[in-house]
Amino acid sequence: MTTVLEVRDIQKSFGKTEVLRGVSFSIERGEIFGFLGRNGAGKSTLIHILTGVKYPTSGSFQILGLPIEEAKRHIGVFPDIDQFYNEWTAMQHLTFFAKLQKIPCSKAELEALLRQVGLQNEMKKKVKQYSFGMKKKLGVAQALIGQPDFIILDEPTSGLDPESAIHMRQLIHQMAANCQTVFVTSHNLNELEKMSDRIAILKEGHISNIGTMEQLRNVSNYAIEIHIMLDRTPEEAFLQTLTTRYEVNDTNVTLFLQKKEDVAECIRALVFANYAIYKVTQKEQTLEEIFLQTES
Repeated sequence: MTTVLEVRDIQKSFGKTEVLRGVSFSIERGEIFGFLGRNGAGKSTLIHILTGVKYPTSGSFQILGLPIEEAKRHIGVFPDIDQFYNEWTAMQHLTFFAKLQKIPCSKAELEALLRQVGLQNEMKKKVKQYSFGMKKKLGVAQALIGQPDFIILDEPTSGLDPESAIHMRQLIHQMAANCQTVFVTSHNLNELEKMSDRIAILKEGHISNIGTMEQLRNVSNYAIEIHIMLDRTPEEAFLQTLTTRYEVNDTNVTLFLQKKEDVAECIRALVFANYAIYKVTQKEQTLEEIFLQTES
């Protein structure tokens, strides 16, 4: 696979305050990479470094193997939607920003971007008539000018109604399907969990955890929670042979296990003991639970 972003030991200090403390990671082409951290963890500082607004105190990064000045034309950034001009239409905005970035775009190409984000019927309306969700869509269209290889979306779903959030998530998956790499932040951990291929958790200026949801779950100490419906109430002595933690409510049993291999062992033991199993469900640890555990 092609590495689109390579971050190597980036450190950033403001005076005596160290904000980033040796951040390193890489992102591959077509990957949706979630970036998570509480306020003040250093997310915005890193984004400013990646977009050339700020410079690192030490360390380095490359986008498509290029230094930042050469890489800028390959980067699309979700703008601050409060900075849109109320008297301009969506087309006027995209035309202006395409010229500002020195990206040649035809009217047809800009109209295609507005169709892609779902603004085909509002492209001639003034932005002052736009809802909050419509402004978010216009921001995504601006980030997509020139079909950049690397797209940074800072809080793209915040404040959106459920339908608009679903549409935004679909847009992000469409970008990845087009082999564009997406770096996305969000305070909505449920949304970030749904859309990301991998997630990095930034804590106190360094990466405390990184990986797929399965990898994040595997390195946590959170117990695997299995709910089982049986034909009869199991005996306490039998359950104690399966695990030290369990809950019983008539024929419904909840087992708390330490590793996924224990799940198969427990099912085999129940079958061997002649229990009829009517239903088995596993409660997956959520990104929110992993994040809270990391922050504690």
